[in-house]
Parts: sequence; C-alpha cells; structure tokens
Amino acid sequence: MKSIFKYFPVIALAFAATSCNDLIDDKEDIDSMYEVALPTVQMSSLKALTYSSAEVSYSCSSIEGLASGGLQIATKEDFSDAKFYEFDSFETSGTVTVSGLSDDTKYYGRLFFSSFNGTVFSETMQFTTPSVYSLFKKANYIDNAFFGEQWDVEVEYAEPLNLYRIKSLYEEGLHLYFQIDGETKAVSICDATGAPASQWVTGIIHPSYGSVFVTSEGSSYVVTDEEEYIKFNFTWKVSAGSFGVMPCYLVY
Repeated sequence: MKSIFKYFPVIALAFAATSCNDLIDDKEDIDSMYEVALPTVQMSSLKALTYSSAEVSYSCSSIEGLASGGLQIATKEDFSDAKFYEFDSFETSGTVTVSGLSDDTKYYGRLFFSSFNGTVFSETMQFTTPSVYSLFKKANYIDNAFFGEQWDVEVEYAEPLNLYRIKSLYEEGLHLYFQIDGETKAVSICDATGAPASQWVTGIIHPSYGSVFVTSEGSSYVVTDEEEYIKFNFTWKVSAGSFGVMPCYLVY
C-alpha cells in the first residue's frame, strides 16, 4: 500500500511557495500604494527682511505624501553648519518667514521636502542680512594681559538690541559683545543676541595651553569730567586653569 505521507512534503512545499508568492504580491501592492514620486521644488526668491529674519517664496509640484519640509540655512556653502526651519504646513506654493539670524552675515539657503521615498532639495540661493550696528565711538583698547599693548578700535552700537560690539578684537570674526547698565554702570559680556554670556572666546592660542577665554566680573563703565573709559575685569582662563584677573581698558 502506498503511503500518502511521502508526497506530503512536496505538497506542503508547493503550498508554501504559492503562499510566499502571494505575500510578495501583496507587499508589492501595498508598497505601490505608498510610492509617490518626489516633487519638483523651486525657490523663486530668498531675501533678508531685517537684520535677523529672511523670507523665502517657493513652489512645489505636489504635496502628496510629504512628511516634512522647510528651509535649510547655513553660513557655509556645503551646509555643514545648516539649521533647519521646518514649515508648519505644506502648500504647492507659498511665502514663509524665518527668524533668529545674525546681522551682517552671508547665508546660503535651500528648500527640502521629505516623503516615504526620500528627500528632495531645491537649488541654492544666498543672501546677506544687513548690519544693525552703527559707529558709537572710536577708542583705544589697552591690553594689560597677554600682549601689554594698545591699539585703536571702533565701538559699535545696536539700538534694537541695546548691545555694544568691538569687531574682531583679537581674532578675525570673534567679536566682543557687551551691555552697560544705565543705572549701575555695570558692564556685562553677552553673546550676539544680547543674552548674558558666561565666557568669551578671545581667539588667542596659548603655545602650551591652547585656546584662551575670559570671564568678566565687576567690569564697569566710568565717566567723569576728565575721562571716560570701560574697565573690563577679565579673568583669563584655559582648559587647564586660570591665569587670574588681568583687567583691560577701553578708553574713549
């Protein structure tokens, strides 16, 4: 008597193969439901509105299946330092404003839209934010710390930020920002937005200890009938420790 069981593995294998093919077909059908061609994105304009904001106008061939999108802005052309400004909603065309930029800065911008199938970018445009600063006074900066020298500087003032600036005091691109309290005459160092800064990176490189930065405590603005100056009560530091307090002066 022939046993049916010796044919069972063959039948089971055929059934399994058919089932797998059906599952593959089903998966392909499901995938095809979500396959949406990436849209064509075009940036019609990108321009600075104020010293801290910009406006982008764009068009998008389709918003179907989009999960996110927005504007990438960077100060480097390769976008290695890019910030992402995601849009709250998507339209096939629109104009969006972004803020939080720095004044007097060249930026590169491009749109990005992402879906299940990937991310598409627009062409790159560039713009420069205007400076919010104007010349306040010319002064003489006296360094009593590392160099024992003095040199002429221009002190600038940004009225919207109530913020003073000395550009590239020790190193190109590293500006010293500070505020003066109108009542107490106390001077505090700040970041580029006017927020209090715990330290300022000078750009000075110590031959043995590396990057030098300062903290400021007790700095003050002094004005009399005979003189006008700022005493920066800087504590000079490196990663290994502190060199102590060595004041510097800004004499108008």
